Amino acid sequence: TWYIPADDRAKKALDTAFERLAGAAKGGPQTLRVQGRDVIVPNALNGVARYSFEGLCGALLGPADLGAIAQRYHSIVLDAIPLLDTAAPDQVRRFIILIDELYDNRVKLIASAAAEPDALLTSGKQAVAFKRTASRLVEMRSKEWLSLPHGRAVT
Repeated sequence: TWYIPADDRAKKALDTAFERLAGAAKGGPQTLRVQGRDVIVPNALNGVARYSFEGLCGALLGPADLGAIAQRYHSIVLDAIPLLDTAAPDQVRRFIILIDELYDNRVKLIASAAAEPDALLTSGKQAVAFKRTASRLVEMRSKEWLSLPHGRAVT
């Protein structure tokens, strides 16, 4: 689910989504152990994690950390994805990796954003790579994709 713009109305919708999915209005911090380090998830409950874009993509997290989050949580509520043209390149890279991990693990994403996926990043070095990310975000909104169980597909 994708809420535009990332305003107070969208925040309220994300609050409702978290409560519906997690069974309570607020969770608490959880710690994931990844390659000998602790990765703190600030707000999680019953397989649902909630982050701000800045708190997730602005944090010093690598692919293994983002992969562990995608493996552990069946749903991610992500607040306030900005237009990425002005974001730091590291944040864009982390967002691309995050969406790859969520997609590969069939994690449900409920987010508020400044624009539709294909309009989040339209120029710069990472714009070509982002086209696949935007395509995945669109697919992740489909009824068919949303009906898939959490976890990597078994081939």
